[in-house]
Amino acid sequence: MTPHEQLKAEIEACLRAGPSEWTIATGNLSEETRWLVGKASGQFDIPGAVVAFKNQFGSTWFAMPDPSDSLRQFLDILSAQAADARAWEQGLDPTLLMVWPAAQLVSLGGRMPIGTKARWAAAGGKLVRGKMAARKDDPVWRRFSQFGQPYPPYDWDSIWEIGVEDVSASEFPASRSVISASKRLSHSARPQSTGCLILLICLVVFTLATATIALQP
Repeated sequence: MTPHEQLKAEIEACLRAGPSEWTIATGNLSEETRWLVGKASGQFDIPGAVVAFKNQFGSTWFAMPDPSDSLRQFLDILSAQAADARAWEQGLDPTLLMVWPAAQLVSLGGRMPIGTKARWAAAGGKLVRGKMAARKDDPVWRRFSQFGQPYPPYDWDSIWEIGVEDVSASEFPASRSVISASKRLSHSARPQSTGCLILLICLVVFTLATATIALQP
């Protein structure tokens, strides 16, 4: 395995672990991988980061004439996952799920990559009104991803081609999140309405009994 292949394998291990586990995932990995992850975890300028990487580690170890393109891809995909993971986590807020319980795949480049629908179907996904959409808690998102994560990027090649956007409850009425929420609301309201009905019946019975006693000689 070349140094380039080793670095890519380590970066993929980080992508599979997800940003929240990067610190743990990189514990036994190379210094180069830890450096890239560290850069991707904060704000940075990608071209500047590539230059800094080459200055720190040199380019000869990379077994390539110019490693800039690959380094930039590694930085791009790590930083993209960090941003998309934060956005996905924010979208799981219970209040937001009531309004946008689902998500759908969208093309970032104007055209969805060939074979995306077949890949979605192979992962167990279905078309909802012609869109590749599913509840945010559906396991299809992780199955669709090469890295086992529910959020983009879903593979090495589609980082700039496939994204996700929220789908509203009105567009995705079969969402389990909305149904379970409505059930919770109905169940919480039921004891109160039942109690009021029992109280009303008791009041009516008491009134009738009082009137009957008053009419007796």
